Amino acid sequence: MRQLINPRVLGYEWAMNVNLHDSGGRPIAYIDGKGLIYGFDGAPLAYVDRESVYAYDGRHLGWWDNGWIRDHQGGAVLYTNGARGGPMPPMPAMPPMPAMPRMPPMKAMQRMAPMRAMDTLNWSKLPGHRFFR
Repeated sequence: MRQLINPRVLGYEWAMNVNLHDSGGRPIAYIDGKGLIYGFDGAPLAYVDRESVYAYDGRHLGWWDNGWIRDHQGGAVLYTNGARGGPMPPMPAMPPMPAMPRMPPMKAMQRMAPMRAMDTLNWSKLPGHRFFR
């Protein structure tokens, strides 16, 4: 069973932020209780809608599954503490204190998600800090 974070799907709001770390354990971003993804500088980066991760311009960036954000090839890009079913995550580094989150832009119409690739036990070739660009 896939783990979802979107509160509209879960039916409740998460009480705290969930940090996202890259393949080196570095904190890259966090997901708030509404499924919005922010950089630690407060910049809105993307959002989770069901199993998909979208940029605010409507681009489908990847997939959310069992505490992992995966790229379109099924590689693991970012993970949360407690993520299951991917590569061995390193010990996560302590995240910085997040800045006040800025108002997210309007969500553009979502582009169609590509056919989902099979999840792999490998890290993505795309570095975590470039995933949201």
